Amino acid sequence: MNFTTAALILAWLAIIVLAFGFAALLQQVRILQAALRLPAGARAGLPESARSLRPLTTSRRYVFTAEPGCSICAEVLPEFRKLAATYAGVAEFAVLAASGDYQRSDGVEVLVDAQAYRDLAPSWSPGIVVIAADGTVIEAVPGGDLRPLQAALDPTSTPTTEVPS
Repeated sequence: MNFTTAALILAWLAIIVLAFGFAALLQQVRILQAALRLPAGARAGLPESARSLRPLTTSRRYVFTAEPGCSICAEVLPEFRKLAATYAGVAEFAVLAASGDYQRSDGVEVLVDAQAYRDLAPSWSPGIVVIAADGTVIEAVPGGDLRPLQAALDPTSTPTTEVPS
C-alpha cells in the first residue's frame, strides 16, 4: 500500500467519524431546544405554585394560559371551553392567568395566580401547557389555533370550524 492510498483511507475514516459526531451533536441540540420550549419553572415538573389545581383523574390536563388584555386569548377561550365540554371524559382542562376575572364553566377549572402563571406559562400568549397525570409538564405550545388540540383529543375528527390563529 502506498502513502497516497493510506492517506485517502485515513481521510475517509476521519470524515465518517466526524459525520457520526455531528449527528450526535444535532441530536443533543434538538433535545435542548425541546427542553427550552417548556416554561422555565416547569422543566422539573409541576411547580409548587400550581399545585392548587385539583389532582388529575385522567391521563392529561390541558392548561390554557391567558394574559389580561390579550385579544387573541379572548377570541380563543370560548372555543377552548367548547372543547373542554366535548372532551371532559378524555382529559381535564384549566385556564391559568396571572390576573383578571375569568368565568368558571363546566369542565374548565380556573386558576388566577401570578406565581403559577410565571412558573408554567410559556413566553407567548395564549399558550397550551400539557400536564401528565404524574404532574410532569409534557409540552407547551402556542394556543392561538386549537385544531391541533382537537386532533390530539379525537384523532378521528376533522374540525369544521375555523379557529383564529
